[in-house]
Amino acid sequence: MEIEWHTSFDKSLLLNKQLISSKNGFIAFQNKLNSASIEMLQLKRMAESNHQICLMFCVDIRNHLWQQINKSSTLEICFYFPLTREKYILKGTMDKVSPQTFSPILKDVWQKELTQEDRNEFTKEAPGLQKQTMPEDFQSQDISQVSQNFGILLLQPIKVDRTLIKMPQVIADSRNPKFESEFRPYQKDKRYIYELGQEGKWKITEVNP
Repeated sequence: MEIEWHTSFDKSLLLNKQLISSKNGFIAFQNKLNSASIEMLQLKRMAESNHQICLMFCVDIRNHLWQQINKSSTLEICFYFPLTREKYILKGTMDKVSPQTFSPILKDVWQKELTQEDRNEFTKEAPGLQKQTMPEDFQSQDISQVSQNFGILLLQPIKVDRTLIKMPQVIADSRNPKFESEFRPYQKDKRYIYELGQEGKWKITEVNP
C-alpha cells in the first residue's frame, strides 16, 4: 500500500518535535511586481480542506506576505528536518481565510488553539513600519473577539518532493540510553515524488536523488 505524503510528513514532524525550528518553512512565490520573494512561515498544523490534507499557517494580515499572495496562487514551501535529515518541497495552491470571510475555522483556531501570548502578537504595531519612539499602550487581546489582524493561510499541495539524506556511516545516537555509536554503512540518498491525480488520488514515484 502506497503511503500518502502527509503520513510521512506527520512522522517527520513527530520525530523532530524537540526542535522548534523544524516547523519553520521557507515559502517562495511570485509577488505582485512579478519578482521572486521568499518568506519564513511557522506551521500551525495540518488540516483538511476540500477533502484534501493541507498545511495551516497563522498570519498577521498586515504582513507583507499576506498582501503579496493572491488567493489560489501557486507557490512552493520547503521544510528541512535536521534530526531525520529529510527535505520536503511542497508545491500547491494557497487559500486565504481572513475575518472578512466569516469562516468558522478562524474563530475555532483563535479561541482553542492559540495561547494568550500568540493572540497578543496581533495587537502589536504593524510589521514593517518604522518603529515608534513612544509605543502605543499595550492591551491584551480578548479571546472572545477574533482580531481583525488575524488570518489563516491554507496550502493545499498538488506535488510533494521528499528527499531522505543519508546519515553518516558512524553516528552517536542520543536517543540510545547508552549513547552508543552505531555503524550504518552503504546508505544512499532517497527521493520520492508525490503527485495528486485528477481523481484526487496520490501517486508516488521514486526518482534519482
